[in-house]
Amino acid sequence: TLTNSIRINLGWCYYKKSNYSEAIDEYRNTLSAGPLDLNTRQWLTFEIGRCSFFLKNNEEALDAFREAVSVNPDTKLAQKARTNIEDIERLMKSEKI
Repeated sequence: TLTNSIRINLGWCYYKKSNYSEAIDEYRNTLSAGPLDLNTRQWLTFEIGRCSFFLKNNEEALDAFREAVSVNPDTKLAQKARTNIEDIERLMKSEKI
């Protein structure tokens, strides 16, 4: 829908300006607004993961990246999400040492 497109674009603008919390809010609003195609849903959850990571919310980032994989595990974006999951888990493990 047009509203979803506007929210996605607004979220992207927030992301580009490093306003990650606002970007997450727009992406979540889009996800909750109604049905989306799988590619859009996966992209939104992936972007929530990236924004969460930049905000140092590693657990939230992991949840979002895992959701991005579960939406459609056979895409390049899912592979990027898997790589991000591995990197964050490695980072969290090294921080506990």
